[in-house]
Amino acid sequence: MKKIILMLAFFSILLAGCITNPRISRDLTSGQIGCSPGDIEIRDETAGIGGTHTWTAICKGKQYVCNYHTTTGSKCTEKQ
Repeated sequence: MKKIILMLAFFSILLAGCITNPRISRDLTSGQIGCSPGDIEIRDETAGIGGTHTWTAICKGKQYVCNYHTTTGSKCTEKQ
């Protein structure tokens, strides 16, 4: 029984690391592209177990490919 409880706790922690949050993505993007968070639309968010988070940000008709990693921070590049 203890083994099952430990396994469930482990998988719950792993899944919690894969949850995305558009508000956080907008805040991270804002500092990279110069748009206020309220003007940014977030699409295609994904988060991986390894601490990598990716998304597409849209502001003033421009699209940006963004990513965040726990060790390197965030970076956005305008989509061509």
